[in-house]
Amino acid sequence: MLPGLDMLRAQQKAPPTDILGGASNLFKPPQNPPINRRKNQQRSSSEAPLGEQNRPASPSPATDDTSDQVEDALALGNAARDRTPPDFASAEKAYRLAWKLNHDDPRPYVGLGNIYFDQQRYPEAAKAYKDAIKLQEPPKRLMVGALMSRGSGRSTSTVAPDYPAGDWHVYLAAAMLRQEDLFGAETELRHSVAFDPRNAISRAQLAYTLFTQKRYTEAAAFYESALQLDPTNETYKELSKQSLLKAWKAAAQDGTIVQRLEGTKWKIAEAVSGNTKGTCQLKAGQVLACKAIGNKRSPYAGMRWKIQDGLFELQRPSPFTIDGPSCIGEIRAERIYLKCTSSEIEGNEVWTRQDRD
Repeated sequence: MLPGLDMLRAQQKAPPTDILGGASNLFKPPQNPPINRRKNQQRSSSEAPLGEQNRPASPSPATDDTSDQVEDALALGNAARDRTPPDFASAEKAYRLAWKLNHDDPRPYVGLGNIYFDQQRYPEAAKAYKDAIKLQEPPKRLMVGALMSRGSGRSTSTVAPDYPAGDWHVYLAAAMLRQEDLFGAETELRHSVAFDPRNAISRAQLAYTLFTQKRYTEAAAFYESALQLDPTNETYKELSKQSLLKAWKAAAQDGTIVQRLEGTKWKIAEAVSGNTKGTCQLKAGQVLACKAIGNKRSPYAGMRWKIQDGLFELQRPSPFTIDGPSCIGEIRAERIYLKCTSSEIEGNEVWTRQDRD
């Protein structure tokens, strides 16, 4: 039996308050921000440890004399964090000094995020990781261009390959999971997979996050893709079987739910304020016909609806694998409780059934 596998099984069956729980072997502790070796500190190829030979030195983000000071401050922060016990106060001072020396370097934010995560200050950790990612990544439109060109061997991304931004998305996802923000964690893990499609662990982490949302079919697909990259991983095999079993059971009811919903009309309201936003009709063929209040264009224009694993999903057709459902939620009697995250829609909504054609 694999160490921790029983805990993972239990976690997937009934997630505890600590939502990472037995998934700790899927979500490793965040690593220290990387340090760039200076030219006078670089070793010859023969002196470098095996695995580092022929590896190019990372360029420093700063070009003036402050670059060495930034590296020193980051090294001090990392050393303070690695002490036993960790010296979080000294680490924070060092990372903040590095930030003051170079506001455009994302690594001080990663360092701060790490020590906040270690202290279970998860909202602060999440904010720090978000700040690092904003500095490291290009705009989304350039990111999409990079994803589109991968199949042809071309890339338009300007992401510096020396800094592991894909890992930072994982750290942010872990902080979000600790706050039970499953949808947010899913989004970050999709970004991580997009950054490095060959990373099996990111795919398994995404699968786990989907499973905790009861989205078993997608979870099984991502576990399977992780297995294709790491065929001997017994943990992935076991968790994939669990996901498939759950997906098969849920799929048996999906067709019945679709038939029950086709032709129905729903009033949409914000969950917190109760303000009505408009109406939507669920037509056959997964077509969505919506009207907004007044003369406004409905934010659901162009979306389609579907039922998968007993859950209601809205998704805008997109060729990019980085995109998950724009909205997803549970159906309870005559209401649908929907969580939406997209450029047009964000927040919680309640759909109340009005009538049937």
